[in-house]
Amino acid sequence: MNLIIQQYVHLKDKHKFRDSLTARKLYADVDFLPRIGDAIEDSVYHRNDPAYTVTEASFNYEENYYLAYLETVSIDSEDRNIIEERKEIYKAHGWEVLN
Repeated sequence: MNLIIQQYVHLKDKHKFRDSLTARKLYADVDFLPRIGDAIEDSVYHRNDPAYTVTEASFNYEENYYLAYLETVSIDSEDRNIIEERKEIYKAHGWEVLN
């Protein structure tokens, strides 16, 4: 089964489309699937925040994937450029940015 991890990132106190991003990463043919409460580490995360917790999960048996939603990242800023920078960081680490 494939594992997809997905994370929502937004500027603090803002949830508009232009003030946020949703990113996901695919891991093909994994041997183990995380449960709610498990921590996921990835190279995209800074060494001070090396892991994020799985908060929700769902299976799609028809398309053979498990989707693990990671805790939301709230950035304490109103600078929209930070979102654009984060998009590039996620892409550089193999993530797909959905918006």
